[in-house]
Amino acid sequence: MERIVDGQIRPRITFRMSSKAFVAAGVGIKIDEDPPARLPIGACDNAICEARGWLNEAMTEQLRKGRLLRFAYFVDAKNQITFPVSLDGLAEALDYMAANHSSRR
Repeated sequence: MERIVDGQIRPRITFRMSSKAFVAAGVGIKIDEDPPARLPIGACDNAICEARGWLNEAMTEQLRKGRLLRFAYFVDAKNQITFPVSLDGLAEALDYMAANHSSRR
């Protein structure tokens, strides 16, 4: 899913994790050696929790140029789980989304 802001397509990023996530801590995102970003955990049910956000231009560029995203969340106040996510092919996927946006309307 995406939205248009100032004529630019802004994709939404969604992370799903265990329903045992420590909601108050939110999630952390770090791309290569760039500064980390945080997202709140917005919705949970018995199976999963989700953290969602709209990508701004700076974050989109970091994702395009990056090689590795580290996604982290806490399961309690002290124990963190971190997942490495390869960004190989993401720039091409974002280009495809932008090129085909108008054909989906």
